[in-house]
Amino acid sequence: MAIEPMGGGKYPLIPLRNMLHCVFRGEDGHMGISPQTTTVEDEVWILAGLRRPALLRRRKGDSARDITREAPRYEFIGILYVHGIMDGEAVNDDAEWQNIVLE
Repeated sequence: MAIEPMGGGKYPLIPLRNMLHCVFRGEDGHMGISPQTTTVEDEVWILAGLRRPALLRRRKGDSARDITREAPRYEFIGILYVHGIMDGEAVNDDAEWQNIVLE
């Protein structure tokens, strides 16, 4: 799931009172709370072994269609809360797992 702007595109992320987290809406409509450093290019991932969704940022110069590498490279930004997928709803029997490299 990618992060998309809220408020008609005027406010990509809404900072919370403590300024350490932001409220976001994913492209599929799910809302959540993410680290303050979240950008609209970041992606929400379900990683095997983690109990909560992870926020990942694709490394610069690493396109999704780069066939010269075995797995795409991402930077781990943090864990987050996404309403509606916190109890395993995002993973079902048809889930397609993908190998990635975390840096």
